Amino acid sequence: MLKLMLRLVTTVLRRPLPPVTDNERENLARLRADFDAQPVMATDNVSPSEAEWRDNMNTLRTLVLHQDARKFLSWDVIARTMFIAFARYISTELKYLMSRPDWQSRWRPVLKESFIGSPTPYLFYPSTSANLIHHAYHLARFEEKSGCRVDEMDAVFEFGGGYGSLCRLFHHLGFRGRYLIFDLPSFSALQRYYLQTLGLSLRHPDDFK
Repeated sequence: MLKLMLRLVTTVLRRPLPPVTDNERENLARLRADFDAQPVMATDNVSPSEAEWRDNMNTLRTLVLHQDARKFLSWDVIARTMFIAFARYISTELKYLMSRPDWQSRWRPVLKESFIGSPTPYLFYPSTSANLIHHAYHLARFEEKSGCRVDEMDAVFEFGGGYGSLCRLFHHLGFRGRYLIFDLPSFSALQRYYLQTLGLSLRHPDDFK
């Protein structure tokens, strides 16, 4: 019953996607080409954890090639691995962010969610998503404990970058250094699509050779 209610709420809150732009159409074509070039991964004779992630990559490949990738954040394989739609602790994290003296000037503006991927709006703050709140909370806590602000960093190395949401948040908070993401090929392709559609300038690993 709870899952059904959440699904109904999600349907009501999720904003319709705007018309496809030329830039987005180009990025979608590049995303499909990236996945079409990737082989189907064998899941036998490997460890259980590797088999699971290979299966995730195979599932993602099928979805990108045959479904509307503009809605990738609604796909189950993404929801299970890298996107939080509903969790009880999100309300606590949002209350913390709203209690900060820099809430209005710093954190509230960066919590405005993008339409890219068609993310599920957070039920109690529909202009953002639970996933973005979760990332912002961790960055705010990191700054609080370390005394180092995101916009003062020179470089970031992210091991396993999801679909690129944390990288997006860093840049919205004023980060201007070098941001490196190391990930599996399928998720690197998804990150390229997401971040390029947002307008971020990216470098391909081959550029560093």
